[in-house]
Amino acid sequence: DPVHINAVCSPLEWQMERPRPSSELSQAQDRLFFYGCNAAGQRMVVCFSRFKNQVAELWLCLYAADGCTYTLPCTFTLDRSDGNTFTALGLRLECLAANRRWRLAFNGTLRKCIPGDSGGADTTEAHVKFGFIWSTVSHTLEQPVELSCALLAESFAKLPTPQMLAEIDSFLLETDSYDQGGMMSGEVTIEGTSAEWNLWGSKVRTRGAVVEDTRVEDHHFGFLENGNIYHVVHTDKYGGAEGLYYGSLYAPELRMLPIDYGLIRTQDLISGSFLRMYIGFGSIQLSIHARHKSVALTFGNEESACEVQVAAADLECDQMHGKGFTVRVQRKGPTTYRISEHFKHKGVRERSSTDPDPLVAHIGEACCKSSDLTGGKGSSLAVLHSIAEQFKTFTVPDAFVVTTSSYKMFSLGGEFQRLVQQIKRCGLRGDTQAALKETCSSVVSAMEKLPLPDLVEKEIARCMKKYGDDLGGKRFAVRSSAIGEDSEDMSAAGQMTTFLGVRSLSKVLECVVKCWASQFSFTSINYKRQYGQPMDSPMAVVIQEMVNAEVAGVMFTCDPLTGNPAYITVTANYGLGESVVSASAEPDTYVLKRTPGMRPVLESVQVGHKSLYTTQSESDGVVMLPVTEDKTKEKCLENDQVENLVFVGTQIEKCHTTPQDIEWAVCGGKIYMLQCRPVTTFFRESDSELTHELDTGLKCEKEAFTKANICEVLPGATSPLSLSVIRLCFDTYCRDLYTGMSAMYPHDPSFYMPVWMPIHRYNYFLWLSDGQMNLRSDANVLEKSMMYNTLGRDITGEIMKNGCVDRQKKTNIWKLPQQMYYLLKMLFTTNKRLKRISAATQDLHLSVDGMLSASQMYTYLSNSLHHLREPSDVLVSAFASSSMYNLILQRILAAASGDLTPQVFAEFSKMLTGGDVESAEVPRSIQELGTLLAASTDKENFLSMSIEEACEWLMTVENPCGEKFRDFLHKHGHRNVKEFDLYTKPWCMDPSSLVKSLRAAAMAPKSTTQKEAPSWDLSDLPYKLTFVQKLLLKFLIPRARLAVAARETSKSGLVRTIHKLRTVCIRLADQMVLEGRIPTPDLLYFLTFEEIGILLKTRSPSLVLKAQRRLRLHPELDKVKYPSLFVGVPKPIMTAAKRIEGDFEMKGNPMSQGVAEGYARVVPTFEEAHLIRKGDILVTTATDTGWTPYFPLLSGVITEMGGPLSHGAVVAREYGLPCVVGADGITSMLRTGDYILLDGNTGILRKLAKPADEDP
Repeated sequence: DPVHINAVCSPLEWQMERPRPSSELSQAQDRLFFYGCNAAGQRMVVCFSRFKNQVAELWLCLYAADGCTYTLPCTFTLDRSDGNTFTALGLRLECLAANRRWRLAFNGTLRKCIPGDSGGADTTEAHVKFGFIWSTVSHTLEQPVELSCALLAESFAKLPTPQMLAEIDSFLLETDSYDQGGMMSGEVTIEGTSAEWNLWGSKVRTRGAVVEDTRVEDHHFGFLENGNIYHVVHTDKYGGAEGLYYGSLYAPELRMLPIDYGLIRTQDLISGSFLRMYIGFGSIQLSIHARHKSVALTFGNEESACEVQVAAADLECDQMHGKGFTVRVQRKGPTTYRISEHFKHKGVRERSSTDPDPLVAHIGEACCKSSDLTGGKGSSLAVLHSIAEQFKTFTVPDAFVVTTSSYKMFSLGGEFQRLVQQIKRCGLRGDTQAALKETCSSVVSAMEKLPLPDLVEKEIARCMKKYGDDLGGKRFAVRSSAIGEDSEDMSAAGQMTTFLGVRSLSKVLECVVKCWASQFSFTSINYKRQYGQPMDSPMAVVIQEMVNAEVAGVMFTCDPLTGNPAYITVTANYGLGESVVSASAEPDTYVLKRTPGMRPVLESVQVGHKSLYTTQSESDGVVMLPVTEDKTKEKCLENDQVENLVFVGTQIEKCHTTPQDIEWAVCGGKIYMLQCRPVTTFFRESDSELTHELDTGLKCEKEAFTKANICEVLPGATSPLSLSVIRLCFDTYCRDLYTGMSAMYPHDPSFYMPVWMPIHRYNYFLWLSDGQMNLRSDANVLEKSMMYNTLGRDITGEIMKNGCVDRQKKTNIWKLPQQMYYLLKMLFTTNKRLKRISAATQDLHLSVDGMLSASQMYTYLSNSLHHLREPSDVLVSAFASSSMYNLILQRILAAASGDLTPQVFAEFSKMLTGGDVESAEVPRSIQELGTLLAASTDKENFLSMSIEEACEWLMTVENPCGEKFRDFLHKHGHRNVKEFDLYTKPWCMDPSSLVKSLRAAAMAPKSTTQKEAPSWDLSDLPYKLTFVQKLLLKFLIPRARLAVAARETSKSGLVRTIHKLRTVCIRLADQMVLEGRIPTPDLLYFLTFEEIGILLKTRSPSLVLKAQRRLRLHPELDKVKYPSLFVGVPKPIMTAAKRIEGDFEMKGNPMSQGVAEGYARVVPTFEEAHLIRKGDILVTTATDTGWTPYFPLLSGVITEMGGPLSHGAVVAREYGLPCVVGADGITSMLRTGDYILLDGNTGILRKLAKPADEDP
């Protein structure tokens, strides 16, 4: 069961974490609360509450280290929560893995409060953007079931029996929540300045009955420097005059616990006030002194009838410092749930299952707002029409939508199905891009000739009749409206055909079919394959009356680059907006700034050249015409026109509650709104978030870690799928082993935290400060030996001077016999188990032959994970046994010599020489094979071959060299560097690195002497041993040597099992490509095991894009180096800054953020696009939809022309690639192979000297 082994989250966990169904909100709460803080004074508190009627209440505050606070006032707004995500306004709280990881993102304007000298404060507004990954550090504490019964009983027992029973019932209903400690890592950008924040605190998830009576509740939150996290609640609703105390306490050396004692003195929240709090559980007793450092922030509104005060506090507890909050909730009555009329336009009434879906729907009909029926464009147009009806400040041209029901009827035809199967067969055969392009072209041509179903044709004709005699003079725009189009996950910009200036009913009918056929074009099919979407998906078509615009363009109601809502950007050109959207002409650009309580004010105007404009032709269609020279130098809109236009845009945005990308037109002084869609990259994860997404939460700011030892077994960055598998090996299957080996110590039984190896930036580390090792200078010989065995030196005492947390788990001496028995049993049984497991891993056979779908293969892989259990357990047992033998030997030698000296370790290393160690056999076999090749008559032929030819020769040649090579691969072919990583190809799949080693061995001069391992005897020791010590050494040394060999053999067995799972993953990846779920097999390894299952069920485009971005980041993360020993959040070793000496530097317009450094690929025309290679920075004039398949290969984009909505900028933002446009003349300044730095944050481009050790 994948749930039982922690391979995936349980359905119940997902149910508890995700937003509740709307139908439950009239009776139940749905609240999510996070807080975090650190020693530097940075803090964050965020609360999101959902109510009935699609209402959400949220508040947020950030505390910067400089004392400034940034707050989002408490407000009721439109609840846009869906799936696993709480979202409203600019806030998004997304559950990535239930009870394990969350993503907290915000982009918007916050109220900035600057502390004044006199105690007052100056208030301004500031653009704030952040993205945090919250990772758990503890299990959950569920309330009320896990609260201290004694503490609750003490309060309730003071009441009269009837009141006591009533209050207990009420408390149990309302207090359905759970606390969980965690760490947040992310990037915070305030007014354009970014910084990395690491915060510690709690998540509180509340799901109890709705509370509407009056009460006051104080929630005290705190984080101490040793990692203790607490949440104490005092409420006056229960327990009589003294109220009721309850809460949670997380102690890293123990687990998340309920407090069994609580008392708080001094309840004032004024600045400078002190609060004394006493809490405890068992032997843990905390006396906390809190000083409120600033004026309490107040959040509240009339609708909620609830006021919240938040006061930051500095904490002291037993000579420790900490940070925290007091949150006071004063409820004055029931919530009214009133919501502004602005938000009612987005509401979609649930249609009865018995109601037939219309074939054609007018945008004024309520059903038209359903995206499942009318697609992305159609549903947004219906909402836009509804907004226009309310405000009367703009007009939406009349339109109707040919619904997805019509498409389904059209797609039932036999000829249609036959044509679609042609394209699907291309995918199953793995045809080349050229063959696919040819097939798509022939399919689209044939499909365009198919007739519309009679019923659909009649419905369209009925809608067209409303125009009466004016129909002949009307022009229409016929546009595709696919499900998921213009969404936050996929923009599908320009992928399907749009027809403009269409006249007559017959032409409209013809264009509807062509729109449907266009989703099978080469460009569209490739786009869908890149996002893992089905080739044939339901599509509606919008038929909209065209406006013969005098001026038209695009409006972003936020800064299109940074997402800053304070700025609104308008681009405009004469005629229709097509010239702006297609970037065929340089438009005018207007930037306006919002001012509180007033309309946005024009801040800057950049007059574009506007050399061409689009207008309706005299016949069908549109034409591009030149703009007269005098008009090119003039603004196409006056200032007051722009300000009126933007005011309308803010009205539309207010109804959607998120920034919008709006196409508009002006004709005869009237404003027309043609399309509206969300800014699709608004909540796209930053590279920083993706880098930290799978991090393990650290328990405090002063944890100690090392890369020693672990960097040999798990070097560099590990792929996400492999992280899932390795977690099973060492955190799930070895948890019982860990418990037995350390039975004297308390344990957290949760699977949420790793046992030994935390992850940071996809790198593994060893955790030193878990509380079981004494890191102080008074460490004993055994503890010092452990440090030596791990790091090669004694670091006890040294690490404490670097500020490491002094954490010691309490031991239960009564469990010492149990622990000793377990360890001795492990010492004497590991070798027996190893022989059996080693044979089992060799005999293991996994096969997916005969399975027809990726889902079947995934289920088989899931059911095969249990094969990792015993090899993992044996490996850890062998490693522990070897370590124990080493520690005992070192202890004996230290006793004989008088201390643990370097000489002791030198002698110890000699003792272990010998034994049949498998890892030592590999280089020996390579050397032997190299010697054989050197003596062979084929030596010169072998050395003259290419690597590929040499591999082929060794695999096929019938001579002693080939036989020995194939025998080596049979025995060791599952090994290689990074062999635990499923993404790595072992020698049996890619022996090229092996062949390079063989070449070096074959070319090496023949050795005239044979080296032998030095012999060692007890008599060689430089100090005198006692009789008992000699007996012990004679008994232990052979076993210690065997233990070393056992450790390597068991490692080989586990790696062999992982390789056999790798073969299943390879088949699964190939099958997912054939089914069109992922574009390339490599992407499978950049999804977690659970994400693969989700993708198979949902075809989530966001997961495919995330995998592509992880794959792009992986090489850089793999290069990063870390210190061998450090305290605190792991930070890479900073290499010396490169001296930038480019031939030139120029500045363009940044359109997508990020930084890329690499080789330029100058491609002036699309005909040369096939020359692009992975990692290139594309330099070209401009891009269109045909370039999209090449974007996954790129690391950056530079174009000479373009704007915020140009194809290159849009797709670059989707893929998270840095992009700069407007680099005039760059294709003539650079050549392919030039080494350049592209800064998408500033728009700077520099040509650099090529790295000395790299070739393009």
